[in-house]
Amino acid sequence: MDCDFRITLRRYGPTAHLTPTGELGLEAGPEFDRLRDVLDGVDVVACDMGHVTFMDMAGLNCLLGLGGYAETQGIALFVYNWRRQPARLLELVDELDHAPDGHRCAGRWAASRALRHSLRDRITAGRTLGAARTLGTGGAAGEGRCPGSPVSPPPRACRPSLRGHAGHENRQP
Repeated sequence: MDCDFRITLRRYGPTAHLTPTGELGLEAGPEFDRLRDVLDGVDVVACDMGHVTFMDMAGLNCLLGLGGYAETQGIALFVYNWRRQPARLLELVDELDHAPDGHRCAGRWAASRALRHSLRDRITAGRTLGAARTLGTGGAAGEGRCPGSPVSPPPRACRPSLRGHAGHENRQP
């Protein structure tokens, strides 16, 4: 594997935009370790995977480490724009999560699903919360749901991270 991996960091107030570039493997570890020092005071990290041409399990482990760090620091992490091979690796890892109960792989890789689905899930949660606020009821019939929606709004602890961040790029006119 080539050692030409790098992460470009752009910071806009409490938001950091990461653009990893190259092959994400074992050699990427120091780049991800460096991020922990520069993400102090950040509320949101957006990671554009569009320039990652290859990712192996060691690289996925680096990304999961960033996700774990973000979670412990209360940072919302959005990982998006996956290319074909890294997305396929995530699919294969997620299949291990569906292993039969008792199998040594069952449930082991659930974190990879969070990397791939976090943006879509947060957009859905943000739309649900916005619909509830628009109705002024906080939900339908006191159930905590929007009328016609099977999705409950996110827990109160998650709501501040949604304000101004979720769904703005997918708004319908």
